[in-house]
Amino acid sequence: MFKKTLDIFKYMFLDVIAISLSYIFALLTLNTFGYSFDAIIVFQVATIVIILKILIFALFRVYDIIPKYIGFDEIFTISLISFLTNLSIVV
Repeated sequence: MFKKTLDIFKYMFLDVIAISLSYIFALLTLNTFGYSFDAIIVFQVATIVIILKILIFALFRVYDIIPKYIGFDEIFTISLISFLTNLSIVV
């Protein structure tokens, strides 16, 4: 039971890292092209989006499904799609 809970938190942590990195990459890209933005507002909105995503994934038990039914190829595809959708949200 403890290992399962630890695995769920591990997947949540990795998800937070992936989402955060995609937002950072998107903001750096926007900054490169000369777009200005208020960093405090971006941080607040990103925090809310990350919390909502984690809660929705937990609500639909995505973190329970991952170790049971998904292999490396699927995780890579899901990570890529998640990165691209987060990038499109910012842009």
